[in-house]
Amino acid sequence: MTTTMNAIPVEVKGLAELVAGSLGEQRSKAMERLAHLPFPSHKDEAWRRTDPELVRPAGEAVLKPRSTYSTLGGIEVPSGVTFGTMEQHAANAKLFSVNSLERANMFGALNAAAFQGGTVMTVGKDVSTGDGALLVEHHYPSGVGSMAAPRTYLEVGAFSNVTLVEYFTADEGELLAIPSVEVHVGEGAKFRYIFVNTWNNQARVVPQIHATVEKDAHFQLMFAGFGTKLTKAFFESDLVGEGCKSEVLGMVLGQGRQHYDVDAQQNHRVGSTVSDVLCHVALTDRARSVFAGNILCVPGAQKIDGYQQNRNLLLSDKARADSMPRLEIEANDVRCTHGASFTTYDPGQRFYLQSRGLDKFEAEHMLVSGFFASVSERMDHEVVSEWLADKVEAKMASVLGK
Repeated sequence: MTTTMNAIPVEVKGLAELVAGSLGEQRSKAMERLAHLPFPSHKDEAWRRTDPELVRPAGEAVLKPRSTYSTLGGIEVPSGVTFGTMEQHAANAKLFSVNSLERANMFGALNAAAFQGGTVMTVGKDVSTGDGALLVEHHYPSGVGSMAAPRTYLEVGAFSNVTLVEYFTADEGELLAIPSVEVHVGEGAKFRYIFVNTWNNQARVVPQIHATVEKDAHFQLMFAGFGTKLTKAFFESDLVGEGCKSEVLGMVLGQGRQHYDVDAQQNHRVGSTVSDVLCHVALTDRARSVFAGNILCVPGAQKIDGYQQNRNLLLSDKARADSMPRLEIEANDVRCTHGASFTTYDPGQRFYLQSRGLDKFEAEHMLVSGFFASVSERMDHEVVSEWLADKVEAKMASVLGK
């Protein structure tokens, strides 16, 4: 190892022991990258509306989660699927591949050095989960001065059709979480990945999800934000094969002083590719959200169709939402557009529903459910939509005051 522990820009309790232990070589390489990555500041465009000091590691100890692996829809884990923890598959060198997020963002490098727990899923060719889905639940115990650093690697083979839900929860208590997810979707495959960002209401979370999408493949990411004190999320897709598609779907329901900042980057590396970002945010009390989306079309990448839409439902006059969709076009035969909207629910609609026998909570519940419905319907997966609807129901009971 060529770096010293005091060369890195943050402090993590027990990091030296982790680097000296299992997977020491891989962790040491990550430490070398970390030593050359500065801690972000408000001068950085990605952090202008979220104070990075609120997520600075300051001596937390890395926790191991309690993880369970199961399925939804009554299916068995299909033949051709390898499903388990990072520690069980540590010999796979692909688990430590360095993506563009990790090269530029110190939280990715820190995760690679300090990770504990996470999911590994590798899927062979022509494998399907059908109408069901794979489910991973990670739960973190309470602990003062704790950090969660799960690392997930997901590889879906050619022409497979697979759905995976990864669900994060934690006992009450302060927690800093820096999950990292690497996805590779092979030729002609379809992969739905649902990342449920619940944790607890005191957690500060910096999730990073990077996907590589091959020829004629379809990657669909659903980000469901139902908890945490602060979330600064980075999503990036590299569309590297002609005919491929990347979708990013977001559902965020915030209350109190919760803060959600979503950064969605779609990189069209070749022509004849499609990206579609749809993020719905509902906020009450003094909650705040930030959406920053960008579509990149590299020189020579023609026949590109890119779209991003951020819709915000403000349930309080003190809630605030900022939206900054962007386009970075370096080709001349593309169709790339973006849009944002801000609204409150119509009191007339609530009055109408109440006049038909619904109470105030039921009326507001129906209106908010309808706001999110167009997002969940885009998944086109009944079992996951119903599972996710249960989580939304529980969150709405808290947010809407029942």
